[in-house]
This record gives sequence, C-alpha cells and structure tokens, in this order.
Amino acid sequence: MERLINPDPDECPKIRSAFRVARFVGGWSGWFLMRALVLVAVFVGVTTRWHFGLACFLAGFSGLLLVRRFSQCPRCGLSWSAPELESFVCSRCRLNIGLGLRE
Repeated sequence: MERLINPDPDECPKIRSAFRVARFVGGWSGWFLMRALVLVAVFVGVTTRWHFGLACFLAGFSGLLLVRRFSQCPRCGLSWSAPELESFVCSRCRLNIGLGLRE
C-alpha cells in the first residue's frame, strides 16, 4: 500500500473548495440538475425547432462540465468523484484529502 501524501498549508483552501464542488456535482443535486436539463431541452425542442432544444442541452451540459472542472485535485489535476469522496484520498497522487479539510 502506498503512503499518503500530506497536503501543503497553501493547498488546504483549494482542497476544501474542490471537495465542496465534487460533493455538489457528484451528489443528488448533480443528478437532479442533469435530469432537469434533459426535461428543459426536450420541452424547448418540442415547443420550438429541435435544434434549439439540442443547443439548450449542449449549453447546459457544457456548464455542468465546466463546474465539474473546479473539482480537481490541486496537486495532480484529477477530477474527484465517488471513490475519492468516500476514501478522502486522491486515487492518482495519493493526496490525503481529509487533512486538507481540517482547519
């Protein structure tokens, strides 16, 4: 088993903000936003021309991907998802996320 890497003091605020975003995008709110986006895109596509619905979906999906980009590890750049949120360890660089969340 590899050793965990403790975060530098200047990485702690970055870890906290990335962890909050990863919890938001990976949790029920991200699931709800994606389903609502699909429903809105279908509604726009049915009530107007189909390509407006497609453009609405692509714009919303791009926005969600942009928000997910802010959930990256400050050391290696991996976007955190469920395994990192459960173990509090970055799976690529082995950064100890739990120590970075402490104040």
